[in-house]
Amino acid sequence: MALKIHGIVLTNEITKDSDIVTTKTNTPNAMTTILEIKPEQNELIIWPNDNPIMLKLYDSSGNEVEATAVISLWKVFPGRKQEQKLAERIYANWRNTDFSDQSDPKRRESLILPFSQDDKDGVVVPPGYWLELRIKTSLTIDWDYSSGDKVTAFVASIRREVLT
Repeated sequence: MALKIHGIVLTNEITKDSDIVTTKTNTPNAMTTILEIKPEQNELIIWPNDNPIMLKLYDSSGNEVEATAVISLWKVFPGRKQEQKLAERIYANWRNTDFSDQSDPKRRESLILPFSQDDKDGVVVPPGYWLELRIKTSLTIDWDYSSGDKVTAFVASIRREVLT
């Protein structure tokens, strides 16, 4: 059964390896983009407010991002002419929850990026626009890091709609 948030039925799960997701190298100690989510030219995506995400972030030595790191979600307009910060939260809840436990519905509330504007049920991202996940951390995230149960990972659910 598909996840439904604020009346929005989420039809697709995306990961760091999805076709519409591009991972980026961050700059330590500066708020920088670590992930872009861009719809295809013939589609739009919808990201609901209070969307839970599964997230674990490590550097190349296996050090997890500090609990005080700041994570934010942005909508970027064509040509970067405008940006809109949608949400911001510290990384602590993701750090304190094993990745295997992050899919537990009882833990979802602590793993959301709530929008700054409570009246928004979601954000529509048409072609040419995109979402960015940004972080301010002292570490450089290694998107390929994997050792035992430590794996850098990102998973979220979205709605994808083909434009006609």
